Amino acid sequence: MLQSLFFRLGNGFYKLSNTKVVILGNQKSGTTAIAKLLAENTNRSVLLDSPLLWEPNLSNIIIGRLDLRQLINKNKYYFSREVIKEPNLTFLYDQLKGVYPKSVKYVFIVRDPRDNIRSILNRIKVSGNLDNIDVEQKRFTIHEKILFDSHVFNYTSDHYIEQLAERWLKATDVYFKSKDRFILVRYEDFKKDKIAFINKLALNLGIESKKDISTKVDIQYQPIGDHSLSWSDFFGKKNLDRINKICEERLQKLGYLIE
Repeated sequence: MLQSLFFRLGNGFYKLSNTKVVILGNQKSGTTAIAKLLAENTNRSVLLDSPLLWEPNLSNIIIGRLDLRQLINKNKYYFSREVIKEPNLTFLYDQLKGVYPKSVKYVFIVRDPRDNIRSILNRIKVSGNLDNIDVEQKRFTIHEKILFDSHVFNYTSDHYIEQLAERWLKATDVYFKSKDRFILVRYEDFKKDKIAFINKLALNLGIESKKDISTKVDIQYQPIGDHSLSWSDFFGKKNLDRINKICEERLQKLGYLIE
């Protein structure tokens, strides 16, 4: 109780204007690694994910039962960090952009949907070549179930692969609808040369690079997925075709190849 009182009293000392960068992107797109390394490189405080924006709060904000501005203002201790990274904020961007000052700069991280979806499925231990996930859903946590909740995300399909492909589209829609507000980066470019990538991102954000991150770039900030199988082996032809069909136009716009 005493700790809670101190937290409430101290909340007013924290300012959302402290935040300089907000990093968005679909889950498992490399947002954690890029946010952490950017914060390390520029010697800035960082928020890497917040349970306050997980279930059930996420769905309650999306459907209008909970106000994002009020939630953030009541928890400024967390949300006043200089770099903010929380993938669920991607799907709350329309509300989010009115919460922080206009001086905040936004970064959008995109990853090839074939890799992105495979990584999500690896994370929740689901195969990519199934016809349905009726059996698997029985063991899902509340945070895993929301990935496939059509009532919250308005998916047009009830197939799990198509739903995750639609989710990828919904995430990238956030960027394409507000391109002038975002610096777009591709996870694949980050992997080619992590140090050069982070230095360039800091430069584009107008932030000074201050620390050597060479010893940090290979730290695994999230559980690594299994990349031993090719897309066709992991998804099977039918499910891979589903992803390619749904994402084809956006893949081309973002410079990815259809295979």
